[in-house]
Amino acid sequence: MGETSAASLSPVALHNLQRDAGNHAVARMVGEERHRHGAAMPVQRMAAGHTVQRWRNGQVEDVSANESARYNRRGRQGNWTQVDRQTNRRIKHYLIAWKDEHTAVVGVKAQLSPYDGTPAYGGGFPAPAGGTSEMSEGDMDRAWQGNGNQTPPDNLMRNHTLHHEVDQELRRSYELTGVGQELATGSDGRNDYKMWHGTVASVDNPPAIPPGDRSYQENERTVEIRVDDLRRGGITGQSSTEQVLRAVAELAGTPVPAQVAQGSQAEVYLALDNFPVQELAKQLRAKIAWIEGEVEAATSRSRALAGGGR
Repeated sequence: MGETSAASLSPVALHNLQRDAGNHAVARMVGEERHRHGAAMPVQRMAAGHTVQRWRNGQVEDVSANESARYNRRGRQGNWTQVDRQTNRRIKHYLIAWKDEHTAVVGVKAQLSPYDGTPAYGGGFPAPAGGTSEMSEGDMDRAWQGNGNQTPPDNLMRNHTLHHEVDQELRRSYELTGVGQELATGSDGRNDYKMWHGTVASVDNPPAIPPGDRSYQENERTVEIRVDDLRRGGITGQSSTEQVLRAVAELAGTPVPAQVAQGSQAEVYLALDNFPVQELAKQLRAKIAWIEGEVEAATSRSRALAGGGR
């Protein structure tokens, strides 16, 4: 049987080899391969329980107990983008953020993208915080090292992403305090969208927004949407999703025109495949329906007590 080349081994197989043969033998084998193949071969750094390396561009690995991600090399820096291992679609996480039981917090999108100056998706209208699930190579390495070089627990990338997206898109005025249940999912064929229930808290004396960091310029401001204000505006538990979104935009100071032009950002805001915004409306409506149910139950109890007293 011929000798096995380290270049042909997967990271998992390489780790198993390390466990059986020892770090020294593996390091010597990798060194010989690097000498034969030159600088193009990834540099391996062995750690107990996990192979930490400068991964091959495009490589997909399990990076937490329930997440997989693709490694992307950008110059001297690398980063991880979460993907579904079966469909190869990117994962995007969004937070339906509640400051308290009756107040949701959203950002208002800038009219233009801070990255290329083109019209922003849903520009000028409210949107939940969230985006593509990503981690830098350094952050990923530190997460593994902080877990004793064992596989980190569930939702490593989700939690990392939502923490940063809340800080950036809610413009440092709020901080993530908790992530609850998954509310809904959606897909546009390229990306899978995951919407989560979550809680945020106001930040007293928030730090300054880093100058020149465009990730903080995607939204121009934040707004709190109070359920009582929606109810006063005529929204009920039976209102349509579009009616709820129109009321939200009104409260945010960005009203939707009565006649929505095709191709406009107002059309994007109301679109059925704008999954995070659609879920925001559904959760606000569900909260209103719950309140209505509580009010009706309390009224019935009062009537029953009044009737029993006669």
